[in-house]
Amino acid sequence: MLYNIDFTFVKNQINKFDNAIEIPNHVSIDEIKPRNIIIDEGIPNHFVQILFILREFNYNNEAFLPFTKTHLKNLVNNDMYIYKENTKLFSGEFVEEFPSKINIFIDLFCKKFS
Repeated sequence: MLYNIDFTFVKNQINKFDNAIEIPNHVSIDEIKPRNIIIDEGIPNHFVQILFILREFNYNNEAFLPFTKTHLKNLVNNDMYIYKENTKLFSGEFVEEFPSKINIFIDLFCKKFS
């Protein structure tokens, strides 16, 4: 199954992420591109980190590409060394929780691609 980020949901949740995500007010939901969303990767929040990983993956694209759960897991696993090495920001518990947080991210922050 393919998924897209539900930026309507993301925009409504921004204040819950300690200003880690910024979508300019003049940018409509349909105009959000990887280059016009700002994400602070220094915030130890799984959902912020997943959004950052997806933004980086899509950075040279004109849009966020649809993805599968497996693809998202692979993207996260490719960056897992960052979380394991940066023990000042990310705990071992943070790393261990990533697989379950990916499922929650898909359930809350994504919509099925049609």
